Amino acid sequence: MSLNYLFRPSSIAVVGASRNREKIGNIITRNLISTFRGKIYPVNNKATDKIEGLTAYKTLKDIPGDVDLAIISVPRQFAISVMEDAIAKGVKSAIVITAGFKEVGGEGVKLEEDLINTAKKGGIRFLGPNTMGIVSPDYNGTFAYANINRGNIALVVQSGGIGAYMLDWAQRTRTGISFLVSMGNQADVKEYEVIDYLSKDPETKAIFVYLEGVSDGEKFIDTLPDATQRKPVIFIKGGATSKGAEAVKTHTGSLAGSYEVFRSAIKTVGGIFVEDLSDFLN
Repeated sequence: MSLNYLFRPSSIAVVGASRNREKIGNIITRNLISTFRGKIYPVNNKATDKIEGLTAYKTLKDIPGDVDLAIISVPRQFAISVMEDAIAKGVKSAIVITAGFKEVGGEGVKLEEDLINTAKKGGIRFLGPNTMGIVSPDYNGTFAYANINRGNIALVVQSGGIGAYMLDWAQRTRTGISFLVSMGNQADVKEYEVIDYLSKDPETKAIFVYLEGVSDGEKFIDTLPDATQRKPVIFIKGGATSKGAEAVKTHTGSLAGSYEVFRSAIKTVGGIFVEDLSDFLN
């Protein structure tokens, strides 16, 4: 299924929306209200009336209209049942904000496998889990407090912390961005798919990518040359040191891989490799 429903939805449900303004679900809802022109449906299993002035629903299945994208921010033990509701509702795509999956090991690994299998059965493409969300030209579906200027630079990051820092940097420097995509654990949607999609986006003139590891080296090498021919794709790698690699493993649940092999791969696909974050931002 195309990633269009993920990046260009006409309706969005926030599962785990809250009246508490300090909760992630509430922040995402408010960010959507201020940026998105389509239908917004807050979902909370204790909902009785409204959240941020919008009619709230107990489950996805209670929503009267179609839902292109579900942003899921619920405790991890409920994520799979929400995905099942999304399938029953006919939701097209999802962003799973919830953490506590592969990146924490143990039971989280099994939960992530179950989430993948459930979504696959229903044909739902999803970003995450363990992601801060997406900023697109159509909406801000993150929990970051940021006044984002529209522009032509896309940011793809495997670290929510780096993503938040980049949004702050863009705001301070008045740099306009077209997309910010926080990849999370990449349980379904992979980095090479996102880069390929953004390379075809007419509003994006350059793509900046912070990677901690590559999900599928063969597909990465096969997919990226076309993208780098369309527009500049600039890469920086996290986990260059042994301590950094261990931090990456803890954060994303994936191994960082060899720094030299990564650099060679970027050159092979026609990307631009940058060693230092300050150079990357400059």
